[in-house]
Amino acid sequence: MSKHRLFLSLIAATAFSLLSTGCAVGTQHITMVYPPTVGHGTNAVVNVEAAPIAETSKPIIVVRFVDERDNPNQVGTLKNGYGADTGTVVPKNNVADWVTDAIVYELGKAGYAATKQDTTNDATGIVLSGEIVTVACSAQSMYEGEVSFFGRVMRDGKELERQRYTGHSNGGLNWAYTNDSFSQTLALALEDAARRLLTDLRVVLKDPQ
Repeated sequence: MSKHRLFLSLIAATAFSLLSTGCAVGTQHITMVYPPTVGHGTNAVVNVEAAPIAETSKPIIVVRFVDERDNPNQVGTLKNGYGADTGTVVPKNNVADWVTDAIVYELGKAGYAATKQDTTNDATGIVLSGEIVTVACSAQSMYEGEVSFFGRVMRDGKELERQRYTGHSNGGLNWAYTNDSFSQTLALALEDAARRLLTDLRVVLKDPQ
């Protein structure tokens, strides 16, 4: 074997060893972001951006989603190379606001005039509400995320639809447990779930795709 091939083999073996046996222990605190960004680091978006609203867009009231997860103080787990949990991922900001604001953002991008409201009191017209079931990101050799929620669409007090929407994401290789990678992985999963909701919403409201 040539020296060049031997060198490449050693690099590959070292990388595999790090991925299969490396681990992080303790609690990792992250800021939940939306929308997801292509790049990480300084390009990450900390707060939900304002979405463009068309002049002729249909008004929708989005009632703040209720967080019904068993453990609302955790959004992920750190794992070692053997799949055992070695730590937890904790959000710095409110998960219910993160989900609700993301849905308002996606509705705005689609041309709806979406406004956020804390409760269903005095809410008329088209009202979207829901319950958060899952917000989870794990990191072993790869970052993997899942966000799941029930979405309920009502018009003037009459329920039109209630469905569960689940989004998944793959945040890439886990070379080091970084806050940004956890945040981006969860944002991608939420984006997937929110757009599934939007697809059904257009059908229910008989809006063009």
